[in-house]
Amino acid sequence: MEIVHERRELEALDAPFFALPVAGLEAAADLGRRLAGFEPRALKRLARAEDFSARAGQSLSLSGRLRGGPGLCRLVFIGARIDAPASQEVALAEACARAARLAREHGAQEWVLGVPALEGLEPATAIRHAALGALAGGYRWSGVRAGGRRRVERRRVCRLAWTGRDAPGLAQALRAARVGGRALQLARDLVNTPPNLMTPRLFASRAAALAGEHGLQVRLWDRRRLVKERCGLLLAVARGSAEPPCLVRLEHRPRRARARGRLVLVGKGITFDSGGLALKPQAGQLEMKADMAGAAVVLAALAAAAELDLPWELHGLIPLAENMPGGRAMRTGDVVASRDGRTVEINHPDAEGRLVLADALCLARELEPELILDLATLTGACKAALGPTTAGLFSNHDGWCARVEAAAARAGEDVWRLPLGADLRDALKSDTADLRNTGARHGGAISAAMFLREFVGDSAWLHLDLAGPAFLEREHGLHPRGGTGFGLLTLLELLDPGARPPATR
Repeated sequence: MEIVHERRELEALDAPFFALPVAGLEAAADLGRRLAGFEPRALKRLARAEDFSARAGQSLSLSGRLRGGPGLCRLVFIGARIDAPASQEVALAEACARAARLAREHGAQEWVLGVPALEGLEPATAIRHAALGALAGGYRWSGVRAGGRRRVERRRVCRLAWTGRDAPGLAQALRAARVGGRALQLARDLVNTPPNLMTPRLFASRAAALAGEHGLQVRLWDRRRLVKERCGLLLAVARGSAEPPCLVRLEHRPRRARARGRLVLVGKGITFDSGGLALKPQAGQLEMKADMAGAAVVLAALAAAAELDLPWELHGLIPLAENMPGGRAMRTGDVVASRDGRTVEINHPDAEGRLVLADALCLARELEPELILDLATLTGACKAALGPTTAGLFSNHDGWCARVEAAAARAGEDVWRLPLGADLRDALKSDTADLRNTGARHGGAISAAMFLREFVGDSAWLHLDLAGPAFLEREHGLHPRGGTGFGLLTLLELLDPGARPPATR
């Protein structure tokens, strides 16, 4: 879907479908009168009959003849809490995402989205969140059809009409939204792609192509290089698969501005997780193409950072492998050495994500960054604790943690900080190695995070467990059913040049 910025008043526009976020019936009645001549009291009576009170998630659809054009149109009022100062941008974005879904349901190929001027919200911020919300809501996975072709959709255009005064920064805000929308589509497409079409080699090839398009530096470490670099944990996870492992290294250095600092993003890239020799039941494998969601978000974030020339030196590390039950697969009881030389006893072959991340985290800390941030669909325990729409957040640095929490709140992505319980560290001890890869039965998400913490040293580090929101059974907020790209919008907010630097530890 394309976004076009209209500089004319709403009344001067003609389209078969108008979507209008409103905070109450008075706003809906005023817009109905201005656009189609609806008598306000009659519109309010109809709204009450339809149980529409402009609450978030509600919509009211009316047909009428536009005052500014000759044709009939459908006016759709979308309830939104855009009058609540604490969450205006998220409420606006979610309302615009719902508008895009309704426009698709009505078959509108060209439609108008009226963006209201909101007290307390800068015009550029409103435009960016509205456009990004519409792009997020307009996403649809195209699937794979006969001959491997993807379904090609007809061109769809959203004409974004800003009802407030013109202000500086609107063009830049719209550009940022378009870049963010493309990155979100990329991350979602990667996650939704069937696992036979998104193997480690195919993901690495796609990453290399994107790096060339966006001017990112890229290095691909194949199996031979991984052996040379002592990435024993990543190699062990990949042993059971006919597909070789790979580690993708991406780098963005700003062209026009001095870098504000060096950040390393690490994304778990298990392109399919069968559970290895601890084979998952068939039902548990259905969503395992999404076990590389962290890798998809890191790749998309680096592509967006390069396109926007964000003022950070960014490194992306993406360890890629399949976890399969082949004859050479890692066994329960195996002991394997990590990149930093520590040994790990494999007491659960299906706890493989933390193993590939551990080697990447060792490499990340060698870069001496201000922050290491990893994203991973790591534990079912996190989904059990927080539900399907909230990511678990763990960190050893309060300042960076607070900043990521604030970025997630602005992005409309739910995260919840969980503790790094020192008492669970003892359960990772092994009689035959330095560590075991799983700990106590309870607190699995915390044990996994504690395992990762062992490999970051003194670096500031933050871990997002995306097991719940990376792949949804039904749409929620900005995110669709299926692959969501969860975490990308938080990263873009975190990397926003206008964001404040983190507090100290």
